[in-house]
Amino acid sequence: VARPAASLLVVAAFVALNVLGVRETGVVEDLLVAAKIAVLGVFALVGLHYGWQRGSLTLGLDGVGGAGALTAAASSFVAFQGWQLLFYDQDSMANPRRTLPRAVFVAIPVAVAIYVAVAVVTVALVPDLVRQHPETALAVAAGEFLGPVGRAVIGASALVSTASAINATLFSSSLLTQRLVSDDLLPPRIGAGDRDTDGAPPTSAVLALGTITAGFAVLGSLQGITSFASLSFIVVFGGACALALRNAGNLGCSRLVPAVGLVGCGAFLPLLFLRLYRAEPATFRTVVVVGVVVVSMELLYFRRPGLYKRVRESLTR
Repeated sequence: VARPAASLLVVAAFVALNVLGVRETGVVEDLLVAAKIAVLGVFALVGLHYGWQRGSLTLGLDGVGGAGALTAAASSFVAFQGWQLLFYDQDSMANPRRTLPRAVFVAIPVAVAIYVAVAVVTVALVPDLVRQHPETALAVAAGEFLGPVGRAVIGASALVSTASAINATLFSSSLLTQRLVSDDLLPPRIGAGDRDTDGAPPTSAVLALGTITAGFAVLGSLQGITSFASLSFIVVFGGACALALRNAGNLGCSRLVPAVGLVGCGAFLPLLFLRLYRAEPATFRTVVVVGVVVVSMELLYFRRPGLYKRVRESLTR
C-alpha cells in the first residue's frame, strides 16, 4: 500500500515544482544531480580501495564479447536516455551550438566511468546478490565497507536519482510538447504559448505528463517501466540515426556515427525482446501491451488530414 502512495506523492511534488517556475526547477535539479554524483563517486572510490585491500577486485571480463554483454546493454539502454533531454532545452541556452557538444562529450565519459566503477565494486563484493536481488545489491555492497550508514546513504541516493530523472523528464518533455503544439502536431489545448515568456514549460503540458507518469508509477512495475523505456529509446534513437544517415549530406555530418548508432539499435532491439520473452515473460507481455496501445493511439491520431505533411515540414526545419 505504501509504495504506490509514495510514488504518487513524489510525482505530484515534482509536478508542483515544474508548475512553480523554471528557476526553482533548475536549482533543485542541480542539487539532486550533484548529490547523487557525489554519493556514487565516494562509493566507487572507497569501494575500489576496500576491494583492492581485500584482493577481491575483478574485472569480470568473462563473456564480455558475447551476446550476454549485448543483451545487458540493450536492457540498460534507459540508463542513458537523459542525453536527448538536453536538446529539448536548447532554446533556453545562450549558445547551444557550443554548449551542447561540450555537455555531451564531458558528461557521457563521466557517467560511464561512474557506472563501470560502481559495477566493478558491486560485483566484486556481493556477486551472488547481484544475480539474485539486483535492485538492492548496491546498498548491500555499501554496507560491506561503510556499515549501516553507507547502506542508508545508497538507498537515499537511489531515491534522489529517481527524483532527478522525474524532474528533468517532466521539464524537458513539457518543453518538447510545447514545440509540438506550436508546430500543430498536438492539440492546442495542451498548452501552446502557456507561460512561455520565462522559459517555463506550459502548465497544462506538465499536468498531462505528470498524470501519465503517476499512472505508470502506481500501476506499473519497475522492471516493466524500465524495459518499455529501453525499448522506446532504442526505437527513437534508431529512427534518429536513420534520419541523420539519410540526410548526412544536407546536415554536413559524417555518415559513420549515425551508421554505427543504427546498427547498434538494430542489434539491441531483437536482443531485448528475446531476453524478456525467455527470462521475464510477465514483463514481456506488459511491454508488448503498452507498446501496442501507444502505437495504436499514435496511428489513429496521426491519420488527421494534412498532418503527415506538417510532420515532414517540421523535420526539415
